[in-house]
Amino acid sequence: MPPRKNRNQHKKAAPPPKQTEEQTVVADENDVLQQNSPSDDSLSDGQMSAEDIRQRTMAEDDGQSEKPPKKKTKTSVHLTTEQEQNMIEWLMNHEVLYNKKLEGYKDTKRKALLWQKQSEEIGLPVYELKTWYSSLRTRYTKLRKLKSGDGDPEYSERDQWVLQSFSFLAAFTYQVNRRPLVSVSTP
Repeated sequence: MPPRKNRNQHKKAAPPPKQTEEQTVVADENDVLQQNSPSDDSLSDGQMSAEDIRQRTMAEDDGQSEKPPKKKTKTSVHLTTEQEQNMIEWLMNHEVLYNKKLEGYKDTKRKALLWQKQSEEIGLPVYELKTWYSSLRTRYTKLRKLKSGDGDPEYSERDQWVLQSFSFLAAFTYQVNRRPLVSVSTP
């Protein structure tokens, strides 16, 4: 029997990835900064190290403004009772935000404008209002699932308020039953 050939024998080695113009410029700037910058020990007041310059230019390039944080950090939003009541009334009046059957549901620009107007009215950033709504909607559906299960669970005062206040979402939320996990591999 002849020896087996290596499958990858006929393939050529991939060339190294080409640098884009931006990467080349950044690399050149880094070389110049390292050559021209004095050591950190010899810096006097008012002079910046190469790392300081890089951080400053990155911050300017990013245009760091009022944006939600990029990393997923736990955001706890605490609205006053009056603000919560205003939000619930506002949500009831703007069904386009949660009713998938409406034509305007997919109009993201219109929905973003609605959230922006509400944000300005309440005085909180949009992402905080969306976080508040999303977390309470999730809490409502979980509480509703518990309520429909066996037994009669005891709810806290806040849970009862959530069930009562978000009952308008009952027609628009439904439980998705998970399918059992089946192994595809063969023995």
